[in-house]
Amino acid sequence: MCGVWSVKEIIAHLASFEHMLVDLLTSFVSRDPVATTYLDQYQEMGLAFNDRQVALRKDKTPGQVLAEYRDTQAKNMMLIAQIPVETMRRAGALPWYGMEYDLEDFIVYTFYGHKREHMAQINVFKDTFKLTGPM
Repeated sequence: MCGVWSVKEIIAHLASFEHMLVDLLTSFVSRDPVATTYLDQYQEMGLAFNDRQVALRKDKTPGQVLAEYRDTQAKNMMLIAQIPVETMRRAGALPWYGMEYDLEDFIVYTFYGHKREHMAQINVFKDTFKLTGPM
């Protein structure tokens, strides 16, 4: 366990955030309005979003959850490559996040920093597993 979540649940949580980022990045690259289902749920539900998204993946295998995370993260890499640097750094591009912030700020805090925190939890689990053996 890593806090209250297992490693699988942490990856499920991170996968849901990758889907949220797909919503956001697609809204920047699409010429047409796009549905932002994950982003809307995140904004509306607050912390309940996390538990709901993890619960939606409870019947998936760890491999399926990891594949979902990897596939969605790869999609984000393709999307972000389509967004000009000027757009990434335009303050106020996400008014709901704060007019002084830009898309890069949001990604660094909400995704990069977030992943680092959870990976630290997973590393603690790995270290504990090495010391004690399988649980």
